[in-house]
Amino acid sequence: MRLGARLLVLLGLLASCSVTTTHPSENLVTQPTGASSSTSLPPTSSTTTTVSVTHVGRAGLYQVDPRTLEPVDASDPITTADWLSGTSSKNGEWLALTVWFDDDPDTDLIRVVNVADQKVASEAKVLVPAYPMVADDGTAYWADGNLAPFLRLYSLKAGEGSAELAFNATVGFEASTDGSILDSRRIGWLGWFGPQTEENAPGLVVLDLSTSTTTTHLLPGVMVGGGEVALGESSIFEWFQPEVVWDAERNLAYVVHADQDAFTVVDLETGESKTRSWAPSTSWWGGLFTWLVPPAQAKGPSLGTRRSLALSPDGATLFVGTYTGELDSEAGDDVSVLWSPRGVIALSTATGEVVQNWDIPASDVYLSPTGEYLVATGLTIKDKPSTSTETPEGSFVIDVATGELVGHLLTEEGYWGYSISVQFSRSGDLAYLTNYGGPIDVVDLKTGKVISSITGPEYLAIFGESGLLATSRR
Repeated sequence: MRLGARLLVLLGLLASCSVTTTHPSENLVTQPTGASSSTSLPPTSSTTTTVSVTHVGRAGLYQVDPRTLEPVDASDPITTADWLSGTSSKNGEWLALTVWFDDDPDTDLIRVVNVADQKVASEAKVLVPAYPMVADDGTAYWADGNLAPFLRLYSLKAGEGSAELAFNATVGFEASTDGSILDSRRIGWLGWFGPQTEENAPGLVVLDLSTSTTTTHLLPGVMVGGGEVALGESSIFEWFQPEVVWDAERNLAYVVHADQDAFTVVDLETGESKTRSWAPSTSWWGGLFTWLVPPAQAKGPSLGTRRSLALSPDGATLFVGTYTGELDSEAGDDVSVLWSPRGVIALSTATGEVVQNWDIPASDVYLSPTGEYLVATGLTIKDKPSTSTETPEGSFVIDVATGELVGHLLTEEGYWGYSISVQFSRSGDLAYLTNYGGPIDVVDLKTGKVISSITGPEYLAIFGESGLLATSRR
C-alpha cells in the first residue's frame, strides 16, 4: 500500500473518532508516569571553552580540572612513552598502560602508574601488545592470547616483577571478550568451549586468584559466533556477539543473547541460571505510525547482532543496546550490507520486563557511576565491495530517572562524528566523549551540553576517574 493511500486510511480513522476523545501520544522515549512527553530533541548549540594541547613528542599524563580540562598546575607531565591502550582502576588510584618500547620494536611495556604521587610504580616487558586491567590495589593483569588449554595470564604488582599466574587448565576454552576484574580475587571471561568442534558450548569462566582455580558456567542457550549465509554462488559470514556484565557484589552475571531477545542470569555462587525473554512494548499509536511510515532499514536476511550492556549500581536494571547487520540489496556481485544501531532498552533484572525504551539510532551504552545518566552512541554503515558509507548518529544523553532525552551531540566532522570512547568523572555529573584523532568533549550531563573541548595534534584520552589527560604520538 502506498503512503498516500495509508494517509487516507488514517484520515478516515481520525474522522470516525469523537472530537472529545483523546489518545495518548507516544514519544520516541517510553516515559514513566509523570515524565515529559516532548518529542523534540534538545538544542545542540552551547558555549564551550576550547583548550589546545601543544605537547609534542612523547606521551604524557596531565592532572587536569575535570570541567575545563586545563592543567591544574604548570608541572611537567608524567612521561609514559607512546601508549597504545590503558585502563583506570575503579577507585581511580591506578592506571595500567601498554606503551611502545623504543629499544626493541617487537617488545612493548606494561606500565603501572600511581595517580596520587604521579609516578610510574612498576613495568614489565611483553612480546605482543596486551590490553591491561588494573585492580584497586594497583595490580595489573593481562593475557597472552585467548586460546586454551587456557589463557596465559600475567600479573604485575607495584615494586615487583611480572609473574605468570598458574591455575588449573580449562581445556578447549576460547575467550570472546577481554577479561573483567570482578573484585580483589576474581577475574571473569565470556567465551566458548570446544572451538575445534562443530557445536561450540558458550560459557563463563571465573578465575579465583586466591586459590588459582577456575569455575565454569555453561550457557547452552547462548549463541556465540555465526555461520555463512549463501548468496547465489557466493556467501557472507554472519556473526552473533552476546555480551556479559558482572554484578560481583551480588555474585551474579548477566549475559544478553545476540540471536534472540533474551538474557541469562547466572548465580556465580551456586551455578544456577535462568533465562528471561523480553518483547518490545508498542502502543497502538506507535504501531499505526510504523505501519504508515515504515522505517528505512534493510529488508534482507539478518547477518547477525551485537549487544552492548550496562548495569545499574543497585543491580535492578539492565541497559541493552543493539547493533544489527542485514543484507540490504543484491545485484549480481554488488552485495550491500546495512549495519544499523537499533536503539536502547532498560530491563528489569528480576522479571525481564522492558521498563523503558529509547527508539534512537544508538547501540553502545555507557552508564554514569551514580546510575543517573546514560550515554548512548551510534553509527550506521552501508558496506559494498568497493565503497563504504558511514553515517554518524552522534551521542545521546539520557536522564535515567525520568527517561528524558536531554541531549543529542554530533561531534566535529572529520572525526566520524561518533564517540568511540565514553568515560565519566568520579562525581558522575560529567562525561568525556573521545574520538580517534579528534577532540575530547566535556559534557554536562544535567543539561546534555558540551561545556569545554580540548584539541591537539596527538591522540588524546581522558581517564575520568583519575582526573588525568593522556596524549600520545600517532
